[in-house]
Amino acid sequence: MVKHNLFPKEGLPVFILFKAMSGLSDKEITNLILRHTEHSKEMFKLLLPSIEQCIELKVLSELSALEYIGKRISLSKEPTKLPASIAFDVIYNSVLTHIPMKKHSFYSKVLYLAFMMRRLLMAHIDPDNHIDNRDFYGNKRLELAGTLIGFLFEDAFKRYNAILMVSAV
Repeated sequence: MVKHNLFPKEGLPVFILFKAMSGLSDKEITNLILRHTEHSKEMFKLLLPSIEQCIELKVLSELSALEYIGKRISLSKEPTKLPASIAFDVIYNSVLTHIPMKKHSFYSKVLYLAFMMRRLLMAHIDPDNHIDNRDFYGNKRLELAGTLIGFLFEDAFKRYNAILMVSAV
């Protein structure tokens, strides 16, 4: 499920978002995500519920995916717009906004979303090798405020003692 503040609370199935952004078939989307990794079978088993949900909801094309998303997005500003155009605008302006787009093509966003999905699935299957701890506080090279104030006091105290020694002589 893909969660976003404009999407429904329960989120959107990943494959529906892929279809809305690319119009690719299920096989092409799975090939983009899996990329012939060593854990392809396990990753495919994790993707299967999202594929089945697309089939159950009868979301099989780009237009049907855009309509599905557009009907579930509540934008009170433009009630007269078609659901597909609402969904296109939301995906274009609000989903993965840091990824640049060329000529209204979602291809770069699709590739990045596939990369993120692959990383998430790999971390789920093999957490020891695919989860890093670079955000762990202990790995940060920083000094706390108390230590820095202690260094400042030590420098100021040494300077003060040096000045006292010079003036006493």
